[in-house]
Amino acid sequence: MKINAIHYRTYGKLNDYTLTLDEGINTIYGGNESGKSTIFNSIRSLLYGFSPASRERHPYVNWTRGEIDFEGRLTVDGMPIRVIRQLKSSPKLMILDEVNGTTESKRNDALPWVSDITDSLYESIYHLTAEMLIDLEASSWERIQERLIFNYGMDYLNKSSDVIQAMVQDLNGIWRPDRRGTPRLAQIERRLRELTRSRIEGEQQYDNLKGLIENAEALMHQIQRIDQQRKWCIATAQELNKLLPVKQKHEKIEMLKREQQHLALYEKIPEDSLVKYHQLIERMQEMTAEREALRGEYETLEREKKVFNAEEKLILTNAAELEKASEALRHYELADQQLHELSAALSMKTEQLERELNHLFEAPYQAAYDAVKSINPVALKTALYRYFDLKQKGEKARVEAWSLALGKKRRYGILMAASLMGIASGWLLPDFRPLAWLSVALFGIALGGLLQRQIKSEAKDDDLETVAANIEAMFTPLNLPAYLWTDTSLIFAGRIEQTAGLIFEADKLSARIEAEKEKCEALEAVMRHALADINASDTPVLLTLQLTLQKLKALSRVQIENERLQDKIMTLKARCNEFDIKMAALNENLSEIELKFLNLGMGNLDEGIAIFERDQGIGKRISIFEEELLSDIALYDALKHYENPELINERYIEELEELREELEETRQKAVSEKSSCEAEIESIKAAVRLDELDSEYQMLMAEREALVARRDQLMVMMEVLQYADDKFRRENQPDILNRVSELMAEMTLGKYQKVLISESFELQFLVGDEVLPISKAFSKGTLNQLFLAFRLAVIEMINRDKPPLPIVLDEAFVNWDDQRLTATYKVLEDFAKRHQILIMTCHEPKRTYHLVQLPETQSAEAVH
Repeated sequence: MKINAIHYRTYGKLNDYTLTLDEGINTIYGGNESGKSTIFNSIRSLLYGFSPASRERHPYVNWTRGEIDFEGRLTVDGMPIRVIRQLKSSPKLMILDEVNGTTESKRNDALPWVSDITDSLYESIYHLTAEMLIDLEASSWERIQERLIFNYGMDYLNKSSDVIQAMVQDLNGIWRPDRRGTPRLAQIERRLRELTRSRIEGEQQYDNLKGLIENAEALMHQIQRIDQQRKWCIATAQELNKLLPVKQKHEKIEMLKREQQHLALYEKIPEDSLVKYHQLIERMQEMTAEREALRGEYETLEREKKVFNAEEKLILTNAAELEKASEALRHYELADQQLHELSAALSMKTEQLERELNHLFEAPYQAAYDAVKSINPVALKTALYRYFDLKQKGEKARVEAWSLALGKKRRYGILMAASLMGIASGWLLPDFRPLAWLSVALFGIALGGLLQRQIKSEAKDDDLETVAANIEAMFTPLNLPAYLWTDTSLIFAGRIEQTAGLIFEADKLSARIEAEKEKCEALEAVMRHALADINASDTPVLLTLQLTLQKLKALSRVQIENERLQDKIMTLKARCNEFDIKMAALNENLSEIELKFLNLGMGNLDEGIAIFERDQGIGKRISIFEEELLSDIALYDALKHYENPELINERYIEELEELREELEETRQKAVSEKSSCEAEIESIKAAVRLDELDSEYQMLMAEREALVARRDQLMVMMEVLQYADDKFRRENQPDILNRVSELMAEMTLGKYQKVLISESFELQFLVGDEVLPISKAFSKGTLNQLFLAFRLAVIEMINRDKPPLPIVLDEAFVNWDDQRLTATYKVLEDFAKRHQILIMTCHEPKRTYHLVQLPETQSAEAVH
């Protein structure tokens, strides 16, 4: 089984995050609190379900969303499977077969493919952390041997011998066949006999309780009647206590209404008139002061405005033309700078060209310059190629011709010698006279062949000289260097081509210089035109324009400031006008309010204000009382409809309280008598305790049956466990130790060749030819490697006939050196052919395989 990917919608701190895994070794790299522990917990939850299965107690529930929701994509026997797990109000599992299209819904069950391996076994064997290795380092050698030899790394299991001893102790506490001691079953049998005797004695005392119970019931009825009377007194007093303040407030309101004067005129004036009157006077004073301040401010601004003279006005009037001239000045400066740069470049090119021509030719500079400028480098190279080609072919032809001629000369020489001999024989011997003529003909043929070969050779030499003459004509009137006619690499032609290129670049620079000069003249004309309307001095046009532009810049700032001041002045004047309009409206409202107060004071403004203030104070007090009454409208209505309102007084309430106290005293006496009867009843019942005796008897009988069943179960389990333990040690221990030896030898590069067990079940190790005990053979890192070898061997043993589960190694290689780490990775690569392996680390990984880099911590949610 392989995990292809896990998508976390929300799991601890992992939100909307997808973890993609390879089928082999995966390196998960991230800093502290980046989610590595969260990932292992999610893998365990994916395979076996949530533990605990409650979102209130699960440590990885997201603090913000209050739930867990994630899914995994698996490959099981080559089939793609999608697993969705959720922990909300309850755990939920969905398994989707994407090939067959089937869906299976469950709750918190383990996946069907991992049912043969429990979740505790998976967490103990398939998960190796640095904390486990540190705990191993702190253990004694005896404890380490015990964990490795007897448990094979299954830390969650107890030793079988310890389990059997615990069963014996548990069995002796329940039952002993030798009847020694006081086991629990013997104690129960003795107590059952005592309970039977006590019940028979208690049944005889129950007849004395009937009279006491009847007396207690009579007292109970008396107490109930007294309670009813007390409740009526209390309820009536409470009701009158609530209504009394309401009645007092109602009477106070009526008294205040009678104290008000000029009520008809007062009611015509709005309640907020006096406040508005004072606000209007205060507002009029504030606005008057603000208006005067605004007037002073804009007069000050008028004085701050700048007045321009005639020259300044002329400059501002021609601002547009001067802006154009400014742009022309900028372009002129750039063109002038470009002109200087081009002149410097032309000077450098000229010097370089002069050096090159002096090196090539011993002739005046200008003559060499004109000659090279007229040469076509391509034609020169073509002619040289032609020259050397003809020269090479001519030499080759001369060699071939020489060889051929030598053969022909030999043949022609032999033929001529034979002909001469024939001629001599013919002249000397008349019988051979015909042979003489034949010999003469043969001599002529041989002589003609020799002469024809010489003519062809001379014709070819004439072609080579023609090409050389053409090349010399290209450089007229210059003299060519002697090495040219032997320079087959065409170095001279290449330098001529470079020199022609320098001439071309120099001509190009000269043309650009002329163009820049024309551009400067045109720009200077534009600047002169812009200054034509301004009374400029005889200073140069550039300096005049620069000074004028500086003045324009300063004047523009002043003009902008004047415009800003003018806008502010206009704004201030507009605000003054607004103040005038508002003050007129305020004055009208003030006059209207004063008229109302004059009417109330019978023509006296101050008296009218005083009367208004007094009546308004009384009205506010009345309003407060009325609001208090209306805040509990139910009590006010109850007061209106109360049958006997005259009883709503403090005296009647006191009489009700006295009656309640008398009833309370009578009730206490009845309760005391009733308590005495009940105490006597309880005393008798406590002495008898029939219900308790029956309950205890039944509990002891149930416990006795459970203990008998437990005893039988323990006896059977002891026999089975002893048999299974012996059988397992005989059949499995040697094989697993052989596999541990193989893995240990690979991880330690052959230093620890074999893991052995002595006759006394002590771990020993073969190092070279020496057998050492565990306490002498191992360092801290080697101990960790032995522990990993045992884990891997146990995993192989468990997964022989079961689907392979993912192996998680969390910071497990802290004590490995580089060589043994490389060897260990080779072992893991072999395991990765069957198992998926996840290596989690917060250190920079040395070997990454499939690297998954976790994001940094970025939220205040739960971090695990």
